[in-house]
Amino acid sequence: HCIHHFDCEKWKTGCGDCPYPDKPFAINFDDTALQFELKKQAVQNSQIAAIVASGWMEDKIKQSPIWSGKKIYKIPFGINQNIFKPADIKEAKKKMEIDPVDRVLFFRSDESPYKGLNILKQTLSSLPRNEKISILTVGEKGLLYEFAEKYKIKEFGWISDDKKLAELYQACDLFLMPSEQETFGMMAVEAMSCGKTVVALDGNTALPNTINAPECGTAVSVKDFPTEIQRLLNNREEMIGRGEKSLQYAKQNYNKDIYVKRIIDTYKDVMSDHKSDDAAKHILQQSARKSENISRKKFPLWYRYLARPLLRLVLKKYKVKFEYDSRFTKK
Repeated sequence: HCIHHFDCEKWKTGCGDCPYPDKPFAINFDDTALQFELKKQAVQNSQIAAIVASGWMEDKIKQSPIWSGKKIYKIPFGINQNIFKPADIKEAKKKMEIDPVDRVLFFRSDESPYKGLNILKQTLSSLPRNEKISILTVGEKGLLYEFAEKYKIKEFGWISDDKKLAELYQACDLFLMPSEQETFGMMAVEAMSCGKTVVALDGNTALPNTINAPECGTAVSVKDFPTEIQRLLNNREEMIGRGEKSLQYAKQNYNKDIYVKRIIDTYKDVMSDHKSDDAAKHILQQSARKSENISRKKFPLWYRYLARPLLRLVLKKYKVKFEYDSRFTKK
């Protein structure tokens, strides 16, 4: 039932008597032993492969008996770097009505047990009062009321507009992400794509790998997190240099087009290994009849039934129709 295992190691052998029944997704009745076995039987008796976004998650899944013997593909998520891109920080601050001399910290404000709000509060408490610092947040509002007199705080709530979100990254000097449990870190990737240094924790999380610490971002202990923020604020040249390295790393690893290509290549590889039986052929034939109204074009089966539906989830439908359908239409 759990999203993260914390310090529990039962997932490596078999769940049961769960030590964290109240963690998301919370359970009232402990049937974790049964659920573990059901998942194991389902995966082991299927021709199935797994795609994970981080090396941290890849290491975890390789240790799980549920996925024993199955193929694992590591494909980091990609984002639209035509939106999440660098911009002049002075102009970005001006757009946010922030004093250009203020140092700006940006983070997600969230009371979940994973996102490290308590660590952020400790950090804000420890920074000197004479610093001119503005705070930008997304997520939950009203969680930083005790700092209203010490900092200029702008809370934006949950943002669904990527362009608006990118403007927040562009206006910040540092992006803080002290998640204590994280399987990838999409906001870290967005910040890096905008040329920003990300500060994370070095514990049981994927973030040090995602931000390529210590070369690009930095990952430190909970105890050292506040002093690391202060150190970087006092070393602007290093902060900017790390941001530039983060941008280059993001371009090479987290571009949306690279992600789509890797996904397509993976599906091709899985399809080439797949051994079809009569039941599978019958299902495909029925699916083909149902999908005739989608397109009369002659697409390869792997594209029509696997890659195309995924692309329609990731990209806009018209983009799939006009950019990818023509590419994979049989002549």
